[in-house]
Amino acid sequence: MATPAIPPQRPCRALAALFAPTLFSMVFFSIFGSSALSQQLDKATGGALYTAIQADVSSAIFVMFEKYPLSGVVGIVLLFVVYTFSVVSADSCTIVMGMLSSGGSEDPKTAPKLLWGVAMAVSAGVLHAMSGLAALQTASIVAALAFTVIMLCLAYATVRMVRADYAHELESGSEQTYVPAEPSMAPAEGSGSS
Repeated sequence: MATPAIPPQRPCRALAALFAPTLFSMVFFSIFGSSALSQQLDKATGGALYTAIQADVSSAIFVMFEKYPLSGVVGIVLLFVVYTFSVVSADSCTIVMGMLSSGGSEDPKTAPKLLWGVAMAVSAGVLHAMSGLAALQTASIVAALAFTVIMLCLAYATVRMVRADYAHELESGSEQTYVPAEPSMAPAEGSGSS
């Protein structure tokens, strides 16, 4: 029986892609979180952040940045970042929904993606027009609750499948191991000395 080989390690770029966003987020939230806390506890500001949060949650970050230089530029950058996040999230959602509705195809056609994009935009617009943010939050909670039930069913099915597969392996006496194909040591044609 062959000894299974350990697959090669991930390249440094993959690790950097994994840890760079995490480290950036830690630094970002440490700096701006402590800055917001400092402003909130400062008697000179009089709890301006708390007041802004009570009035409108989305305005709190702009109130915090008003205390620093270039607050107008930072506000424009923040709006651009939020817009970019929204567009990328909506695009990703339409691609995933297109993949799911086209039988798992990794490259769904334009029609299902367009259909899901329009459906999301219309449903968000209708919910927002009906009663603003409260309807959107309620719809999110209801959808998340339904998705939680689906995820619990999937977790149960996964556990059953793994147990059945393990029992089948014990009955048949076969074990599956990872053994990579060994590279060919033969020289390529036309190479070598003659």
